[in-house]
Amino acid sequence: MGLQWASAQVEPKRQFRWTFQFPGDGAAEILPTWIVKAAAKPKFSVTESSHKYLNHTFYYPGRVEWEEIQITLVDPVSPDASAGLYGLLRASGYDDPRDQAEGPMRTISKYASNAVIGNGVLSQYNQLGTLADVWTLNNMWIKSVDFGSLDYENDDLVNIELTIRYDWATLGG
Repeated sequence: MGLQWASAQVEPKRQFRWTFQFPGDGAAEILPTWIVKAAAKPKFSVTESSHKYLNHTFYYPGRVEWEEIQITLVDPVSPDASAGLYGLLRASGYDDPRDQAEGPMRTISKYASNAVIGNGVLSQYNQLGTLADVWTLNNMWIKSVDFGSLDYENDDLVNIELTIRYDWATLGG
């Protein structure tokens, strides 16, 4: 093969050429791609089973388990990502105790959560701006939200940290 990296025709994938989309009902307006500051790519691990025989241990692959990922958003004034995320929580089925007076309490469901935010789409681009990879996070839902912190001595932007859970990822390009 030789020194492939020495060729000008070889272009590696770069960390800054990507977008993340929440394509669900209403989520695209609440969480536009330009507020997504950082995103982890999908990760999986394979469980293992062992079999012991006399002095030996033999290992066998088990199930594939997709791991949670972290996404960082910048919280703009408009669209207000904090208010939008709280609205997505409510649309997923969350009722706070004040809602009990208005009727039966609802609970969050995977179906409603996924319908609201959709299957996440992480797109990577090459140097020409065309798609290199497209990851789809199937049956995605937001597991946790950290709305950031405030500090009078800091002029940084307010970030929101999301933990995303999904059932499996698919890679297309």
